[in-house]
Formats: sequence, C-alpha cells, structure tokens
Amino acid sequence: MDLSVPAAATSELAAAYFQGAVTLGLFVLFVLLERRYRKPWFRGWAVAWGVYTLRLAAIVIFLHTEGFVWLYWHQVLTGLTALALLWATLVFTRGTEWRWKYLAFALFPVVWSHLAIFEMDNFVAAALPAVIFLSGATGVTAAAVFGYARAAGSTAAGWLAVALALWAFHHLDYPFLRARGAWNPWGYYLDVGFQLWVGTGILLLVQEDLREGIRALSALSSELQSARTPAAIRYALMARASSLRGVTGSALWTPGEGFIAASGDAAEWKTGPASAETEELLDELMRTREPRVAAPTRSDIAPFVAGIPILRADGIHGALLLVGRVRDP
Repeated sequence: MDLSVPAAATSELAAAYFQGAVTLGLFVLFVLLERRYRKPWFRGWAVAWGVYTLRLAAIVIFLHTEGFVWLYWHQVLTGLTALALLWATLVFTRGTEWRWKYLAFALFPVVWSHLAIFEMDNFVAAALPAVIFLSGATGVTAAAVFGYARAAGSTAAGWLAVALALWAFHHLDYPFLRARGAWNPWGYYLDVGFQLWVGTGILLLVQEDLREGIRALSALSSELQSARTPAAIRYALMARASSLRGVTGSALWTPGEGFIAASGDAAEWKTGPASAETEELLDELMRTREPRVAAPTRSDIAPFVAGIPILRADGIHGALLLVGRVRDP
C-alpha cells in the first residue's frame, strides 16, 4: 500500500484542531453531568467523547509526524468510540448490564487496524470492513434510541435517533471521498455538526427524563395531600404511576399482605403468586431500601419492572411496582 501522506492532508489540521476542541468540550460536559447526577450512562457517554478526543489527537499527531503508528491508533480509537457510544446508549435505554464477553467486540478494531495499516496493499479492502463496523455500531445505537422513542413517546429520542442514523450513513463515505481528500476539510465540519446534534439530543433526552420525573412527583405530592383515606392514597399512587410514559401496569405491595392493589399488565399479581424474579426484586428492595429495576430478560409480564420503596420512620411500609416498556418510568 502507498503510505505516503498527500500534500493536501496538511489542510486537515485546522479542521482537526477545531473538531478536537468541540469534542473535548463534549467530554468535559458529560464528566460534569456524571459528577452531578452519578448515573452510569453519563459516565459511558463521557468515556465515548473522551476516546473520540484521543482519536482526533492521534490523527493530528499523524499529520504532523507521518508516523503510521499514530494512524493505527486513530483507527483503533475510531472503532472504540463507536462501541463506547453504543454501550452508554444501551445502558440508558435498556439498563444493559456489563458482561466481560463484550470485550470481544473491542478486538476487531485492534486486530483489523493492524492488518489494514501494516499488512494489506489494497486500500478499499483494508478500509471497508472498518467503515462497515463503525457505521454498523452507530446504526445499532440509532436503532436502540429509536426503540426507546417509540416505547416512551419521546420526541427528543426521535430526533437523536435521526441524528445517529444519518451519522451512520455519513461514515460510509470514508473510503470513497474523505480518505482520498475529496471531502477535505468539509468531512470534519460535517462530523462536528453530527457531534453537536448528538450531544444536544442526549442533553434534551436526559432533560426530558428529569422534567417528566419532577412533574410526576409534584402532581403526586399534591394528590396525596388531598387524599384522606388509605383507599384514596392507594388510588392516587396507582393513577399517577399509570400516567407515566411507557408504564403499562402498577401494583402496591406490603410485607404482610402481599399485593393489595394492581392494575394493567400487573393485574395478575393481585390474584396469583408473583414470579420468582419479582420476589427476588422485592427481597432486594427490602434489604437495601433503594429503588430497583429488574433486568429485561428477568421480567415475567413486561420488558421492565421497577420497584420503589414506600418508607416510614420505622422502616419500609411497602413498595410501588411499575411495569412497562422503558427502563426507568
């Protein structure tokens, strides 16, 4: 393969520096959000933008030095960026739990980049698998966000899914335009536009999530203050829970009586025993006194089951269970 750096590549430096500054800003933003809210998806998105920043640093050093070890690391970090973005999105939309076997996906950019940069002579054959991997990972991320948008009725998630889908399509132009200088430096600026679109979409998505939670808590507080009887309190809890986005059923549970009220997809809990997975969730909630969400594969009546403890001064009085189509209703 001809590894000489085209003279036109020097014009990429200004665009690469600009994109690096924007990406570094996104990294700092999500680090601050993680420190503020302590949520794993903020940590994942911060890692994704941090790896993206390192990727741009690698290409800048390559353009300055023409050392192909830096081009290798640029290719590796490109694939890892897509995987980090996908992982953070799956944690937010599906509550996916970490498995060490997922590291196998990270081996592809490490191994293939070495073959493409140092071993192969055909440019298209070397670049195409890596581009398909990058575009595919971004496309899967778009599909995950689109699924969340449909389940939760989220406008912000819909716009974020569109941004990710278009970005995935844009990745495919690399072997034919950008790597040959035909898209220079406008490919960088288009990437910056997609980065800002995705970053803004994530912020709007999280803001929408927080706003819905505050609205539900405010409404519930008002309804409970006006409730005068235990039956009225139960009705207020159940009605407010059922109004949340993506919720398809709710139930009230106490340690002594079991399920004392249930509606929607959770109605069967009122007449029959709960599954072992639901009992396990309740046991964990009683032990930790913290809200819990069942993993999608463990839910018996809906993709997600969330348990929220009802606390009194002398301990846990019971729990409100929500079932539905989204991770944390």
